[in-house]
Amino acid sequence: MVFSKSQRMVRHIHEHYQHPLHFSQITYAQLSTKAGPLLLAANEHRICFSGFTNTRDPIKHFQRTGIQADSYRVSENSIRSLYNTFLQGEPLTLLTWGTPFQLSVWEALLDTSFGQTLSYSLIAEIIGKPKAVRAVGSAVGANRLAPFIPCHRIVRGDGSLGGYLWGLECKKTLLKLEAANLQAKLT
Repeated sequence: MVFSKSQRMVRHIHEHYQHPLHFSQITYAQLSTKAGPLLLAANEHRICFSGFTNTRDPIKHFQRTGIQADSYRVSENSIRSLYNTFLQGEPLTLLTWGTPFQLSVWEALLDTSFGQTLSYSLIAEIIGKPKAVRAVGSAVGANRLAPFIPCHRIVRGDGSLGGYLWGLECKKTLLKLEAANLQAKLT
């Protein structure tokens, strides 16, 4: 399962990309996972969108999130191959765009350990903005690369799950999968 791999296996590229992203071609597919249907989109083997959604119109969904292309191509084989490469421990390249603040939050999320949960306030402290807890929540919610940028690991200060763009059941499943995998590694 992708959720068992270290997030440090992700190469996070954002320096040269502005919003919206525009490509000549986007390849995409809907994959079945234990956490639910995962819609993945890539440009030249670089993930530009990943989310747990079962949308009937992926192209409109991509366009609403700021991803545009001259052409869109469904290719389950290409996307599954890219996904499996990551499952095998190979680095995965993510294309992101956002404000410098959002990028700093997402970088902090990438540094969270597998199976670990952190609070929004702790992420705010980690990035050196301890009073920006609500802004951290907004940046976490703007992540378009779940679960590769693991926003599901962020919880409220009291330990409750809080929200999750893809639904609380999906968040619970991701955390359970990580906990089960971590327990298996420890025993």
